[in-house]
Amino acid sequence: MYPHLVYDEICHATLPSLRRPSPLISKDWQKPHFSNSDKIYYFVVFRRSSVSEKKLRRRTPVRYKQVKHIIKEVSEMIGKDIQISDKFLEKGNFDDKDILLVDRKILAFQVEIKNGKLWFPTIRGILYWLPEIKWAAVDHGAIPFLLNGADCMGAGIHLTDISIKSGDLIWIKDEEHGKPLAIGIAIVDGEEMVEMKKGKAVETIHWIGDELWELET
Repeated sequence: MYPHLVYDEICHATLPSLRRPSPLISKDWQKPHFSNSDKIYYFVVFRRSSVSEKKLRRRTPVRYKQVKHIIKEVSEMIGKDIQISDKFLEKGNFDDKDILLVDRKILAFQVEIKNGKLWFPTIRGILYWLPEIKWAAVDHGAIPFLLNGADCMGAGIHLTDISIKSGDLIWIKDEEHGKPLAIGIAIVDGEEMVEMKKGKAVETIHWIGDELWELET
């Protein structure tokens, strides 16, 4: 069906979406016998195989003191005191973005924003450090679009960290399970996001299934 896609994992959503699904999502399997009242809809998340020629470049082992300023910045961004001085650390560059690898996993990247560049966790970094701030939670209808790299619409956001300000780097999660789906730049403040009926609330810059997520390390 899609020659450059291979099977990655099966996820599920307890509520079907009335929106048109993205090309990377299949919702053909319906399993109503799991519950007497609610139908469970399964969708398959595919990953791209051998599509991009982009590679991880300038990969170099570094000492903790060489990246201490990065760790401090990421710690401030997520409100946690990150301790990785005993880990194997590397720096590299992918798609013109500097990245930080911890035990060979890409956990942070440098993002260019309006006022300069900032370090922020990748999705794997969010899973590793589990921050409790700078998040927006979306309903199931938004998930297929986010997994295809679309910007996050305000109508799909139900809850947010109200400390978010326009221009902040934030992470987007599934409202029900709390799992990260994407990283983005807030277009409006957190309080405004949950009041929006239309329009974009977050500019998506990194999502599950994109080239950075799929990069072999």
